[in-house]
Amino acid sequence: MNQIDLLIAKYEKLVDTEATQLDEINSLKVMVADKDEKIRIHEQLCRELQKEANELKANLEKTKKEHDVKVSELEEKLKAKEKEVGKMINKVEEMANSMTWEKLRSLNLRSAPQLDDSPNTHRSRSRDRYKDKSRSPSRVGRCSRSSSESEDDYRNELRKTMWPGKRRKSKSKDRGSSR
Repeated sequence: MNQIDLLIAKYEKLVDTEATQLDEINSLKVMVADKDEKIRIHEQLCRELQKEANELKANLEKTKKEHDVKVSELEEKLKAKEKEVGKMINKVEEMANSMTWEKLRSLNLRSAPQLDDSPNTHRSRSRDRYKDKSRSPSRVGRCSRSSSESEDDYRNELRKTMWPGKRRKSKSKDRGSSR
């Protein structure tokens, strides 16, 4: 019986070993299942993140295109405004030049000796303004010109009444030195 007892003991030992191995296999299967579940969850998250990244990339490209279009439109508007401002500056410069030339012409006409006393000249109009008593101040009234007075006497008399504090220091004919 010794042999049979030994065989039974070996068999029981094998059964215990097999049961232990089955428990280990089952626990490994559970661990693998847990790992598989974690992997599946991770893969799902990766897919969702990839989808979100693709959407963000598409939105970014769309926004970039819209931005580029807006920038192009704004650049075109800026160029148009710059042209408009340039044209306005040119017009203003032309007007300023024209006004400057007109002023120079009028100064040249004023400083040049007057040959005709027509009512169209500036000098005759300003003189006539003071001769007209209804438009002139009372102090200018005593400067009315008689037919015997010369043009220079009339101007000198007019200066005395218009600017009584400012008198010519010299009687020279040089007009530039007295002003």
